[in-house]
Amino acid sequence: MFRSFEGPTADGVWQQVAEAFRAGEGVLAQPSRGGATKEILHAAITISDPRQRWVASRQPPLNVAFAIAEIVWIITGRNDLAFLEAWNRRFREYVGAGPKLHGAYGYRLRHHVGLDQLTRVYQALSRDPNTRQAVLQIWDSSVDLPQQDGSPADQDIPCNLLSLIKVRAGKLEWLQVIRSNDLFLGVPHNFVQFTCLQEIMAGWLGIDCGGYHQVSDSLHMYDYDEGSVLASAPLPELPSSNGFARAA
Repeated sequence: MFRSFEGPTADGVWQQVAEAFRAGEGVLAQPSRGGATKEILHAAITISDPRQRWVASRQPPLNVAFAIAEIVWIITGRNDLAFLEAWNRRFREYVGAGPKLHGAYGYRLRHHVGLDQLTRVYQALSRDPNTRQAVLQIWDSSVDLPQQDGSPADQDIPCNLLSLIKVRAGKLEWLQVIRSNDLFLGVPHNFVQFTCLQEIMAGWLGIDCGGYHQVSDSLHMYDYDEGSVLASAPLPELPSSNGFARAA
């Protein structure tokens, strides 16, 4: 069954998930190569106002400069470690030494399959807003599946698999599918990454954003991050903002 978490803001929804881990119902201990975790399987998340994308109550706070740099890195289709490492010196601990990153989202979306998926989806939705075929593919089984002995094909295997994009009632709806989602490190950054892509695509199309929806198949918290999650406290919700200017 799905566990559902929904609300108007990323911060409020993240706190709902944190509270579910605190309560422990339906949360299972699960070992992993990165250490012991607690896991919620098949989590469904909805943020009704995607512009409220920041998980502001997380302690310690997000590196906002790094998060914004990552958006620039993704939308420009880059896969170099050096650009992101300038904003986060510890980044290579998670993705490897580079100089190019195997699972870079922007490169996967704009170059990896031999076409610019963002541009193609924009063109398709411009001409047929009713299409159900607007899919952004990140995962590539030919290079991402584990080796036959179960070992990872690379240190930087994409956690995000694909995006399903639809225009409904004149707004851009976004569904993000994620195979593995770390509550403390991954979830706050994923909210920023893909709600920004949603808003940029909506701006290109000249329409507003609908809801941001996310399916996290393994939503987990590492035991060594549990103290930080428990120390995080909700902040007052802010009024909706205008977000990015729409593109002509």
